[in-house]
Formats: sequence, structure tokens, C-alpha cells
Amino acid sequence: MSKTKSMAGGKSAKASAAKAPKKRQAAKPAAADKPVADASIAPKAKDKKRVHGSFSLPANDYALIGDLKSVLKKAGNPVKKNDLLRAGLRALKAMPDEDLKLAIGALKPEPKAPQKKRQR
Repeated sequence: MSKTKSMAGGKSAKASAAKAPKKRQAAKPAAADKPVADASIAPKAKDKKRVHGSFSLPANDYALIGDLKSVLKKAGNPVKKNDLLRAGLRALKAMPDEDLKLAIGALKPEPKAPQKKRQR
């Protein structure tokens, strides 16, 4: 057979195979179907989107982050600065409103830092 006869209607065998519909695989069972040994070890919900923020802290407050990190490291639970800040935010959120107002009121007001000009 010649090449022209093996081509059906001017299409090559590769082109017709590429257009063939792919078979769908069976859906995997949901994670909820699996038995969980301990309810406290439930899978963590994934953050949908991460937001990058920039802020500045007074030097003594920044030093507190290092102090807390070293305390946790000595206790056998080393953490990253990001995780420490997230835990602190959750602790503030869990506070009663009056306690939160007192905690924020105890902070000294810091002068606003001048904005840096963005280069284009």
C-alpha cells in the first residue's frame, strides 16, 4: 500500500488518534469516606489564596518574635515566623472584645513610617 491509500480522506493516522475522546477515570472516593482514627487529626483545610503583605514593626516587638521562637525551639517545637504570627492572630481573635481592647490599648502608638516610592 502506498502512503496516499493509508490516509483516510487526507488525514493521517496520528491526527485522527489525537482527536479520539479520552476515557474518563472513575472518580476517587472522597476523603470523608475514609475512617479517621482520631477526630483531632482531621485533615487541614487548604488556604485558598495566599496574600503577601508588607509591614514594619518596632525593633523591640520584632525581638519578641525571636524570643518566642527560641522558647518554642527549646521546648522541642521549632516554628517559623509566619506560623508564630498566624498563631498570635488566632489567639487575638479568640479573646473577648474587652480583653482585646485592653491589649491593643496597652500598646504605645507608633508614628507612621513614610511610604517608599515604587520604581516603575
